[in-house]
Amino acid sequence: MPTAPVATFSNKRLEPYEDPKGAVLRAVKLTASQTLARGTVLGEVTLTPGVFSAYNDAHNDGTEVAKCILSQDVVVDAAGLITVTATAGQSGGEHGEKLLSIPTYVAGTFKTSELIGLDANGVADLGRLLQGSVADGILRMA
Repeated sequence: MPTAPVATFSNKRLEPYEDPKGAVLRAVKLTASQTLARGTVLGEVTLTPGVFSAYNDAHNDGTEVAKCILSQDVVVDAAGLITVTATAGQSGGEHGEKLLSIPTYVAGTFKTSELIGLDANGVADLGRLLQGSVADGILRMA
């Protein structure tokens, strides 16, 4: 019997700063072959509607418009199947399951320090700052 765990799993997810019951989640598909951390700001890829990737204001493929925030750490394989984990070597959840889509936040209030890839244009796309700055503030998504 092994003494070290074969696989470990984290159910950690990004939690809203306030009013978690008021936050709105929407399931989205993600582009293939990437690892993303919870709190990553996402944009929708124009050529594949309904498929999202990390927001980047410098791109011109649709991901330059921030649309939602990833709720959990994920690894997406070459086929676009999603494993909820921060470990690239995982092959699926506790029972080997992989997902077609993952929950993302489209509304809620979040600490900007917990968000990855957020910039001033991303704030304008998502909502507004209630206080502080992009680096250390409170974002309210509409």
